Amino acid sequence: MSTTPLKSDAGPALRPAGLLEVRDLNIGFRSGRTVRPVVEDVSLALAPGECLALVGESGSGKSVTARALLGLNAANAVISAGKLEVLGTDVAKASERSLRSLRGKKIGYILQDALVSLDPLRTIGQEIDEALRAHGVRSATERAARTEAALLEAGIDDPQVRIRQRSGELSGGLRQRALIAQATVLNPALVIADEPTTALDATVQAQILTLLKSFKDKGRGLIIISHDLAVVAELADEVAVMKSGRIVESGRTAEVLTNPQHAYTQALLDAIPSPRKTAGRNDQPVPPSSDTTVVATTPDTTAVTTAVTTTPDTDQAGSNITSPAKTGQRPSELDPNAPALQATGLFKSYPQPGGGSRQVVRDVSFTLERGRTLGIVGESGSGKSTTARIALGLSRADGGTVTLGGLQWSGILEKERRRHRPDIQLVNQDPLSSFDPRFTVERVLGDALHAGGIGTRSDRTDRAAALLDQVGLPRDVLRRRPLTLSGGQRQRVAIARALATEPQVLLLDEPVSALDVSIQAQVLDLLEDLQRRLGLSYLFISHDLGVIQQVSDEVLVLKDGQTVEYGDAYDIFTNPRHEYTQQLLAAVPALPQRANKTTGGPA
Repeated sequence: MSTTPLKSDAGPALRPAGLLEVRDLNIGFRSGRTVRPVVEDVSLALAPGECLALVGESGSGKSVTARALLGLNAANAVISAGKLEVLGTDVAKASERSLRSLRGKKIGYILQDALVSLDPLRTIGQEIDEALRAHGVRSATERAARTEAALLEAGIDDPQVRIRQRSGELSGGLRQRALIAQATVLNPALVIADEPTTALDATVQAQILTLLKSFKDKGRGLIIISHDLAVVAELADEVAVMKSGRIVESGRTAEVLTNPQHAYTQALLDAIPSPRKTAGRNDQPVPPSSDTTVVATTPDTTAVTTAVTTTPDTDQAGSNITSPAKTGQRPSELDPNAPALQATGLFKSYPQPGGGSRQVVRDVSFTLERGRTLGIVGESGSGKSTTARIALGLSRADGGTVTLGGLQWSGILEKERRRHRPDIQLVNQDPLSSFDPRFTVERVLGDALHAGGIGTRSDRTDRAAALLDQVGLPRDVLRRRPLTLSGGQRQRVAIARALATEPQVLLLDEPVSALDVSIQAQVLDLLEDLQRRLGLSYLFISHDLGVIQQVSDEVLVLKDGQTVEYGDAYDIFTNPRHEYTQQLLAAVPALPQRANKTTGGPA
């Protein structure tokens, strides 16, 4: 690729590149007699040992462009290009048999959605073994050895155990790493990585970035599609910013990210969570009954106690979120003076393949006060999701207790818990998988209203529309199915569904991990507005420390199922006491400092 940045929609300057040459690529989708364009006049080039990043919002054409390089086009796709050559093969003219010989062996493709890309009926070992067998590795012993090596290289510990597990037995981060192992087990010359670090915590993300960098050192080429601009800054040599199917800005990564010329690139950079947006968060007013005792556990288990006194909140000026009309049909029985959610001494073990058990939660305690946000962070396998399932009452703890608004929540029969379930709701990591694909949004929200005993059959359409209004979606979305919505719209529908029962606690499990930075910023702003207006309490789980820093009042750091640090969010991020927390923060990729628009110096 050219080392001279181009500040136009022409794309990176082209020169003979060996791995990839694309000139004037156009892609559209036919519907009846019309063709809807989704990619227009895109030109790219990639030389061995270099990395090109494609960035932009959902729907900008990044993934469609990447799939065209592999010949993985939809049946109704209409493609034209002045040149579309990958590893010396003219993809536009190649037979399907020729393309199959490229995929996997010469071109590795790391899929975007780890949650649905693995077969739930097969083990991880079988998934990777299939790729080896398909490309002529006949020896079962060699396939097993290469499978274990690929899992280790992708950052998966205990490969002998993981190789026998199915995707449903793995965390989101482990599933993502299994996809990376599957795509790279044949040592391809070109790797196309579509959001390869989306579901990974900071330390494992650092491992994967190191792995991808090693491909460059070995002369392999990389194309990375990512909404994480810090990852792009660390890995990519050149970046192409896409909007509405066109490249609006491109060039050397350092220059584009430090001195962006296009307003869209500037907006993407401005949307990234940063400490400037979080300092002083704990000084913001929150609803009453939120006097909080924060306990930070240091490595020597010394407890440090800090009293935080707060005052009632008021509506945020200028918000476009409408205040909900409380129905009064489901009065809550929770104690308004008790913590919204409290866990004490939680323990949980799971059986292991081949016998024995593994303790995944060890003596975890926390207190979520009303109207506040407790962030839970830690590596994949640290116990975050298991702790969340226990808090939701979806998994029974081996030891310890959970109370919801002062009421016993753990250790009781489900029929006793059911009457209070509307008070605590979940927003899933992957909203699409949590929706019935046959249902319209109106049916999705209507079922939630019915489950919460809210409204009558005749007025549920209006109530569903009011829920959409709360999350900033128009009424016409009611008639659509989730599959036709963008990622950001689906996440807003998931939040609306959670609000349908008028809960007091929301458990948010990686609610923005799959969203690009601009949509992520919108959803985080929405959650903050809803918390202010409704007095909601959030248990917020994320591997993204920037997001946790932006949204949290308190933070709980887990490692190997144990609490290593717990306390005020600002204190933990500015002065982490535990070595593990320090390692997490040190592993976070950092953007280069942007130039000051006025002086040209650092911003």
